Amino acid sequence: MFKFTGFVLALCSLLPVAALAAGSGTCSYKDKKNTFIDAIAYQNPDPFDKDKKESMVALATEKIDVAKFKASDNPDMALLGMDGGLVKIRLGDGAVTSIYAYFPLGANISNSGSPFGELKLTRSDATGVAGTFTLKGKEADDVSCDIKFDVPFTPHK
Repeated sequence: MFKFTGFVLALCSLLPVAALAAGSGTCSYKDKKNTFIDAIAYQNPDPFDKDKKESMVALATEKIDVAKFKASDNPDMALLGMDGGLVKIRLGDGAVTSIYAYFPLGANISNSGSPFGELKLTRSDATGVAGTFTLKGKEADDVSCDIKFDVPFTPHK
């Protein structure tokens, strides 16, 4: 009995840690809708300032192969090689500065430049990032997203 109780307590102590690596929500474009079940965050060198890193958050409609991602020389390409839907946002100075969305059967949408959408961060530190991002399309053919994430940064090559 004690061993079983100890096992259950040990298992329950892991639940908050497992719950931290999460992402969910949806993005829509025309008649397509992605419902996300997994997320990953990572950092790349900032192309404009070698002393800084840019933070990326990606959400996927299928499980992300973390081992493949970690082994990749190009994490963006590792994510783009997935079969399901994907949204990837770049975080910069408390705002989203770029978005890439893929909807299965060939719809690729990207936007970058000045900040857009509404980003609310509840955590952004050296270990990871958490928050929500909402993007409301102005037209029926624009991308709309409502996502939340709480993910540690995953290292890559």
